[in-house]
Amino acid sequence: SDPDYLWYQVLACANPGRTVASCIASVGMNASQSDPINRCMADGLQSAELVKAMHKVGDTYQDFPWPLLDGKASLPEPDTHADNIEPLIKAVCSKAAGDLPPACTAEKYVQV
Repeated sequence: SDPDYLWYQVLACANPGRTVASCIASVGMNASQSDPINRCMADGLQSAELVKAMHKVGDTYQDFPWPLLDGKASLPEPDTHADNIEPLIKAVCSKAAGDLPPACTAEKYVQV
């Protein structure tokens, strides 16, 4: 479980070319959360098989996943705003009801 969406923050951070390790540190992810993924990434055969499986499925799609709010693509286009996740989290949290995850009340988000 990742109620703070730390892995999403790591992914957004690493997308422009930073290392996963530096982004884990920037986000402040603890070892109990990062170790399983690091072990998976260190296993070259397993990583290669996962990438191959990802491409087999991903290559069948011709569009990029984009969150819709109220049926509209109302968020900035990915990769055009430094992958700042704050607008997405705030927009989703503003529409949510009930018990909200800690990400909805965070005071700051990791900027990449």
